[in-house]
Formats: sequence, structure tokens, C-alpha cells
Amino acid sequence: MRIIILIAVFLPFVGCAPKAAKNTEKLSEILTHKRWKYDGETMQEILAINNQDGKIEQRMKRNISQMEGGHFIFNPDGRLQILLPKINIRGDWSIDADGSHLNLKVDGSINVKHPIIEYNDQMIKLDIDSKGTSFPRVFVPAEI
Repeated sequence: MRIIILIAVFLPFVGCAPKAAKNTEKLSEILTHKRWKYDGETMQEILAINNQDGKIEQRMKRNISQMEGGHFIFNPDGRLQILLPKINIRGDWSIDADGSHLNLKVDGSINVKHPIIEYNDQMIKLDIDSKGTSFPRVFVPAEI
């Protein structure tokens, strides 16, 4: 009887692991095969739905302005490059093992775990992190 209960409890988790790994691989492939930039308009839409604090909007608008003309390069080795007209910024990126969060860490800042809303090869939508330390991010392919 115990074996049947254990199988019933853990079997769904066994089925999820390969799917999560596949989703993580797919998002990694999408991220690393293009250069990306912000879609400020869509970021504003996501923020309007979830914003509890005007400070988040101020930070986001400032960052969108700073990123004007810049783009993000997600390298396969987990390194992140942010190329701006006058400066280059380095960081790290990763995807949680379950494929639920994209982790971004820029130049010694804290690691920010952004919940992944949705993604495809033309758009990656990330929500506000659970601690509210950042803002939603939406990446679209950068034209070079």
C-alpha cells in the first residue's frame, strides 16, 4: 500500500523533470542565438498590471532610457554582456532548473530571479521579481 501511495505522489514530479529541462534548453537556445533589446512599451504594460510601487516604474523608465541604443548578449557560458553606445557592462545569467525564472546579475549586483511569463524566438517576457527589487523586462531581437 505504501508503495502505491509513494508512486502516486512522486510520479507526477518524474514526468515534469524532462519537460522543465526541455523548456530550459529551448529558452537558452533562444537567448544565445540573437542579440536582444528592451521593448519599453510592453514593459510598461506588464508593470501597469502588477505595479504596487511607483519606485519600480521610476527605476524601469531610467533603465529603459539608459539602454537606448544598447543591446544584450546572452553568451552560452552564462556570461551576459550589455553593450551600450559609451560603455560595456558585464554580468551573468542562468535559468532555474525548473525553467521558471531567468536569473540576471549585473556587475556585482545581487542576483535577480525574474519569473518567466512567456517566451518565443521573437519576445521574452519576464515579470517583477518576488522581492520587488527590479522591474519587468521584455526582450525583443535587436537589429544590428
